[in-house]
Amino acid sequence: MPTYPGLTGNWQIQSGTPPNSPPIALLLLGALQSSGDTVNGTFRFTNLAQPIACALNQVVALSGRVDSSGNLTLTSAPLPNGTIVKVQLAVPELLTSSATGTIQVSGDTCAVPSNEAIGVQVASVTGTYAGTLTPGTLLSPGSGPTGSATFSLAQAVTPAADGQFPVTGTFSYVFGACSKSVAVTGTASGVGIMLSASTTPETGPYLTIVSTTIPAATQITVGSLASAPALCSSDPLSTSSFSGTLLRQ
Repeated sequence: MPTYPGLTGNWQIQSGTPPNSPPIALLLLGALQSSGDTVNGTFRFTNLAQPIACALNQVVALSGRVDSSGNLTLTSAPLPNGTIVKVQLAVPELLTSSATGTIQVSGDTCAVPSNEAIGVQVASVTGTYAGTLTPGTLLSPGSGPTGSATFSLAQAVTPAADGQFPVTGTFSYVFGACSKSVAVTGTASGVGIMLSASTTPETGPYLTIVSTTIPAATQITVGSLASAPALCSSDPLSTSSFSGTLLRQ
């Protein structure tokens, strides 16, 4: 009996560049499920070259097969504008490495010629991550006191209907003598992790957290953690932003 690689999980497939860099044009974020040589997936598809006219986070179903050598072929169902996405990847024996191949889009209005593509399976972010938060965002650092932070996260095994994996957990932080834990919810999709907390003044600030992981999910890089009111502030009109890298414990 031939042996087929198990591809079930959270995936990011894009044209041209490594998964932690901006894609050239085409981006697929979502979930694959494989059984034997049969592979099906649900992804959010974006054509970054023409995001408004062609696709921006459009949910698309892909299906195909993987052979015993790890050659994966996926084709999407036609999108409303007639677009069809085709992916071919050579999947390595160890899924901790990247799969390489091609991605292309056919159709009358939004066609994209075959591009080099890279795909990665992203490990579950279930676990505890700890590190230091510094003022400002990753792209716009600020000044002020730093603090320590811990994320305790649980990623669902089954994706939602759009291919994103629900995530729940707790965000705990310590700034000087101030400390608090806040429940967070969100999604993991590809290397991206989006979390938020809608709370009351008694339970903590409202948070929006934009972050990324790496394929092995051994760290989380918080690009922007925005809070209102500011963390550890008694001013209800204050805001704050932080960034930092937290390592899996």
